[in-house]
Amino acid sequence: EKRGPGISPGDEAPEKTAMDTYTFCTALGNEEANRQLRIHCATWVTEADIKEMAEAGVNSLRVPVGDWMFNPYEPYVGCTDGAVEELDRVADLAYKYNIDLLLDIHGLIGSQNGFDK
Repeated sequence: EKRGPGISPGDEAPEKTAMDTYTFCTALGNEEANRQLRIHCATWVTEADIKEMAEAGVNSLRVPVGDWMFNPYEPYVGCTDGAVEELDRVADLAYKYNIDLLLDIHGLIGSQNGFDK
C-alpha cells in the first residue's frame, strides 16, 4: 500500500524539477504546490507513526522547519499555507505520546549552503 509521497514533495510531479520546497513552489506555482504539500504533510506523519515510535522507545523527534513557514516571502506566499498548523498537529501528537520535539531551523532567508541565491 502506498502511504503517501516520498520525503521530497517533488515525487508527485516527476515531469517538474523540484528538489526542495523552494523549487517545488516555483515549478508548480503556489496554488498547486500548496495543495500537494498539504496532502503530503497530512499523510507523511500519522498518529500511528508517532504511536509506533513511542512504543519502540523513541523519546525525541527532530522536525525541520523553515522561516518561510512563519513569515512567508516569495515564492512561499500561498505555497506553504497550513505549515504552522501541520507543525502544531505533529507537536500535539508528540505530546500525547510523551515524545519531545527538536525544532531544527532548517532554512532561513538567503543561502545556507552557498549554492542558492
